[in-house]
Amino acid sequence: MQKSRNIFFVKNLVLLKVTKFGCKRMLSKAIGSRIQVLRMRKKLTQLELAKLANIHRSYLAAVETGDRNISLESLEKIIHALNMDYNSFFQDLNTYVSSN
Repeated sequence: MQKSRNIFFVKNLVLLKVTKFGCKRMLSKAIGSRIQVLRMRKKLTQLELAKLANIHRSYLAAVETGDRNISLESLEKIIHALNMDYNSFFQDLNTYVSSN
């Protein structure tokens, strides 16, 4: 029996309907990849971004690789530390979901 996955894109925000397994990890990896790309564009190390966001560097590293789920609170801190807003952060997330 094949697992079914439905992906819905609403105003650049990715909403996932999950039956059984699959999309949760894909979303974590996509968000982590997006954070990593934005951090590198700003020429920040993981340690520098972690300090700006007031989170631990090892947590940031695990989020970037998709090994840890990010809390909304931590995501907000990171977005703020990158001098972005939610719309800008999620603007191209569908690219990261498709590639992971």
